[in-house]
Amino acid sequence: MLTSCKMRVPNAFIRFSLLFLSLVTAGCASQRMTFDMQNRTSSTVQPAEMTSVTHPPVIVYKMKGDYAKLVPVQMDEKRERIISYPAPSDLYTAGDLALPLPLDDNYWLDRRGIGTASVFLDYTYEEYAAFTKVPALDTLSAHIAEKYPFVEMYQVPYVPSAETDYYNQIVKSGFVGCEKLNIRICE
Repeated sequence: MLTSCKMRVPNAFIRFSLLFLSLVTAGCASQRMTFDMQNRTSSTVQPAEMTSVTHPPVIVYKMKGDYAKLVPVQMDEKRERIISYPAPSDLYTAGDLALPLPLDDNYWLDRRGIGTASVFLDYTYEEYAAFTKVPALDTLSAHIAEKYPFVEMYQVPYVPSAETDYYNQIVKSGFVGCEKLNIRICE
């Protein structure tokens, strides 16, 4: 004779399972609560305001010479070898050449990835962008125009959709709240 078997699930198990699922799915919520302890207020941050993408630092710099139209590459700290360089197609942002933007007092706003060990090739953006492939490293090394091109360099706060006026205000403020980067100005 067959008898039916009923399995009893304790209420505690169900409650624990529901609590666990609630906690797991709360981490995937489409909004987040933030609290201002000083003013004792809270606000909801919508998905458009949240981002997990980190942005490269925004760099503003001043150069020894007129290198703004020349392609930058990254060298090792001793300036002995090129460690990073763009593909010709990398010189574009939204279909336009990513030349640095001129700011007040001979400063420039980087749009390519300048760093403290960047140098400039003697190729202009237009010349380099016309290449069908990246020149060999020894060719790039032979085309370094200036190994120590910078006078000053600052990392400034990232502000989405900031215009050059915003960066000119930073220049005029004397770079208040910005980090002055250590650069080598000669061998």
